[in-house]
Amino acid sequence: MNVTGSAAEMYDGTKSEKANEFFNKASEFGKVKDYKNAEKFYLKAIKEDPDFVEAFDNVVRIYLATGNYDKAITYYKKSIEIYPLGIMAHQNLGVVYNFTKEYKKAEDAYQLLIDIHPKSAEGYFGKANALMMQQEFSDALVNAKKALEIYEKEDSYHLADGYYLAGVNALYAGQLEEARKYIELARAKGSKIPPALDEALQKEAKEKKPKEESNEEEEMEFKFETEEDFRKQEPIFVKVATWLEVTPIDENPKERFEFSTYALKWASEVPYISLVLDEKTIAFSKECEDCLMVFISNWAKHAIETKDYKNHKAGALAGAESLIRFYIKNKSSLGKSSEIEKMIKLQKKGKLKDLFKHL
Repeated sequence: MNVTGSAAEMYDGTKSEKANEFFNKASEFGKVKDYKNAEKFYLKAIKEDPDFVEAFDNVVRIYLATGNYDKAITYYKKSIEIYPLGIMAHQNLGVVYNFTKEYKKAEDAYQLLIDIHPKSAEGYFGKANALMMQQEFSDALVNAKKALEIYEKEDSYHLADGYYLAGVNALYAGQLEEARKYIELARAKGSKIPPALDEALQKEAKEKKPKEESNEEEEMEFKFETEEDFRKQEPIFVKVATWLEVTPIDENPKERFEFSTYALKWASEVPYISLVLDEKTIAFSKECEDCLMVFISNWAKHAIETKDYKNHKAGALAGAESLIRFYIKNKSSLGKSSEIEKMIKLQKKGKLKDLFKHL
């Protein structure tokens, strides 16, 4: 989840010396993850100057770090009321809506950003993400390409992310040549391509046959509309989560890609299981994307098996234990992850659960 903060000079700041003093204190507390005091002083700054946009934007980062998404949304909306043209609040409001699985609201937030700042790539990129989560892959690809046009003109360091997003949506939209082109461009820009996706792109054209000529099983069902739909597929999801953990990373790459896609879609939309995937909880994901899928799916698997759907600490711990087993088994193929190595050290000391005490 990539949420951008703001410095006091980003907008007009504040004319109140007291508000600025509170803001700076809050920023210092935030740097050392003292969220209680950071929130306290950001709110003091807001009380001193109710039009202090930066204080509204930055207090949201505290709410995101502590999992208080309702307040995060409330304060971003207040920031937008004060400064309707602010790029950051619109952009990050979309990020939060994506994180809370309110994908249509995220799409609308990004569309408003596009309307206000049509030359901002972030609006198109965010809208593409939101559309992808709604399975609107063709429209998502259109927006991903618009973001790419801007990134390419600016020679942006986000180009790799843009190519990757376009590639994934092209694959889901059935445009295989486009998918391969964009994934190769992402690779050339330094993006780490998951082995399962890479293999799927290479094999898909050769393996694809008309349904009437194929004996292969149908693709896994992605249409979840009611809570009952999710409940019925719990046994399937549990099997998928187990498969993702125990199957060696170098075996069955096409199946891993399909199962990972299914698990992500299921876990991100299930209405009765709550996963808090903040920056601290999934710090390892930047070094091991496959580990993230093992973590997410086995957190949800734990919730299903225990019927303890809202216990964030227990779920995260179960997911972490699964990803550690997966990482150790596949380390030679995955490469070393400093963040997961830290998790292993905590586990050996019996302190792995401390990593999730903030949840």
